[in-house]
Amino acid sequence: MAKKVKRRIGKWQWRVVEISGLALLLGGLVFLVYSLDAGIRDGHSEAQNGPPVLSAVAALFCGPVLTGIARTVDTLWLCSRCKKQLRLKQDKACLKCMVLLE
Repeated sequence: MAKKVKRRIGKWQWRVVEISGLALLLGGLVFLVYSLDAGIRDGHSEAQNGPPVLSAVAALFCGPVLTGIARTVDTLWLCSRCKKQLRLKQDKACLKCMVLLE
């Protein structure tokens, strides 16, 4: 019985988007730690420290989303028997070699 094989296309545009998402994630984490530390050291109230923390949390959310989208778009699903591309990951059978997939 044939299997579905996952393969990265490797287009450079999606690699740049994926790396940008990881950089956004790391930058958000660093900015979150910095803004919390600065708020504690300066004795700011919670209202003054809110916008920097909120923007850092937004960056922490957007980074993995951007990385996930890039990985999803940059992935092909192939039939292990005939090496032809499947239409969707959820396909139950290869239409080219007419075999059921695991």
